[in-house]
Amino acid sequence: LKECDVIVRFLRDHYESHAVKNDECATHNILYGLELEEYVEELGVTCTACKFPFYFMDKIIAHLFENHEIAAVLRSIREKLKRYMGQRMRTLRSQQIKSTRKKPTPEPAEDELKTKDLSSHAVRHALKVCTEDEKE
Repeated sequence: LKECDVIVRFLRDHYESHAVKNDECATHNILYGLELEEYVEELGVTCTACKFPFYFMDKIIAHLFENHEIAAVLRSIREKLKRYMGQRMRTLRSQQIKSTRKKPTPEPAEDELKTKDLSSHAVRHALKVCTEDEKE
């Protein structure tokens, strides 16, 4: 099914850019990722791309399998799809927060300072010896 490929491609390649938006769409809001249903219903899903996977699952259930025992399985898949999107939302927001935090620069260890000092001393001494040899 072409629609299934579209959904997979969207979730795999494009949902990340949607999940970090800050707008009025429920699927772009951290409350969606935290599975707070009352806020999700209040905001509503306004993004066409984010709405499509659920529209497609509802269409399959309603038109093809409404009275079939597979409808329960499809409803379960729809719920898992919603949870997957919420998990991606939480992960992306967490990564976004971590990347914006200022990372402390570690202090060089005492051994590293000694090594650097010895290295620079050795280079200066070698240059001094070379220049003295050139003068002679």
